[in-house]
Amino acid sequence: MFKKLSLLLMMLIALGGLAQAQRSPQELYEGQAAAPEFPADLDWINVDNPLTMNGLLGKIVILDFWTYGCINCLHIIPILEQVEQKFAEEVVVIGVHSAKFETEGQTENLRQIVQRYEVHHPVINDHQFAVWNSWGVNAWPTVGIIDPRGNAVIRQSGEIPFEAFDNYLSGMIGYYDDLDEGIIDRTPLELALEGAGDPGTPLLYPGKVLADEAGKRLFIADSSHNRIVIADLSSYEVLDIIGTSARGFDDGGFDSATFDKPQGMALDGDLLYIADVNNHAIRAADLAAREVITLAGNGIMGRSRIEFGRSVANALGVSLRSPWDVELDDAGRLHIRTSSIFTSRRRRRSTRRSAMGARLISTMSAWPTANWRSPADSTTPAPANFISPIANPAPSAWPTLRMTWSRSSPARQRTASSTSTILTANWA
Repeated sequence: MFKKLSLLLMMLIALGGLAQAQRSPQELYEGQAAAPEFPADLDWINVDNPLTMNGLLGKIVILDFWTYGCINCLHIIPILEQVEQKFAEEVVVIGVHSAKFETEGQTENLRQIVQRYEVHHPVINDHQFAVWNSWGVNAWPTVGIIDPRGNAVIRQSGEIPFEAFDNYLSGMIGYYDDLDEGIIDRTPLELALEGAGDPGTPLLYPGKVLADEAGKRLFIADSSHNRIVIADLSSYEVLDIIGTSARGFDDGGFDSATFDKPQGMALDGDLLYIADVNNHAIRAADLAAREVITLAGNGIMGRSRIEFGRSVANALGVSLRSPWDVELDDAGRLHIRTSSIFTSRRRRRSTRRSAMGARLISTMSAWPTANWRSPADSTTPAPANFISPIANPAPSAWPTLRMTWSRSSPARQRTASSTSTILTANWA
């Protein structure tokens, strides 16, 4: 049954309205078997009492099978947040945390993760894989959907985009409202959010630090406050703060710029490079002018690759994929670590990565102009370097990226992974 449901959602994602037009609404939105009940002995987070399938009747329920060490699972969190905002009355999201590693399965660790990633829906600690096995799941992330009558409709692995959720859920809500407006229960679910009563701390889950010995400064990526804190390296007195603390993607002065979970940093004089993870962008802060600008990334998470040899003139138009860290090498090149595209599978206490994608390492050297190319797949061979000029250089005050994809060298593979690729960019 679940295999059939998985294929159905894949068709919806691939074909959108066409897939729905080829099936009756009953086939699309009504499950044939009751969803498995939650085991009674699980720890629940963000609710006062465990939920039951009977208590969820009338709600469209999305089960998100995840583990917090999986970047692809983390990518699903903001997508589900969009779903919760748009369908706040009709849909309940429940995170089923089926831990890949032992420490990930500890409830107290999971409570911290739920706060760190601002997960505002119920979460089950499924560390014994009871719910996972009852749904026949075999990969992180996986999504299950339950209709308002309590029947399982969908089970699908992988990163599902918001547009697919929006298309499907809108159709399901309309279908059940046409049958009887009383079928869907629009009463809000009562939550008890983890950490809601905490007074707050000066730093909130800081992700990275960078020490500037020459300038006697300490840069702190105050990730969950969405800002960069600059402190004196000796006294730790706060010297400056970059960002308002609000989540956003705004350039401008330090008092108006916004970030979304900044992480790794690299310093070149008074220019601080910042990996802005959830904005899928590389930002730069001019410490002298107290100004932030975006150097690369359009704010949209990358989901595909561009063929070798195909140029993209505008680095700001490129979809990066969760750039997590940056580092300058001795040649003045900036290396950017971005996340991979894969589905992580559980097989008898072991995991494996699909061949869909490779972990990416990018490099940039110092000053502006150029083109961007990326591999069509993780196995395509390519020359070591592609560089071409762009027609419209940026203002001289800021560097403009020229970027090209190339297969990593054997030396680089020894320091990264055998499937790594390198993105090379030069500043003019």
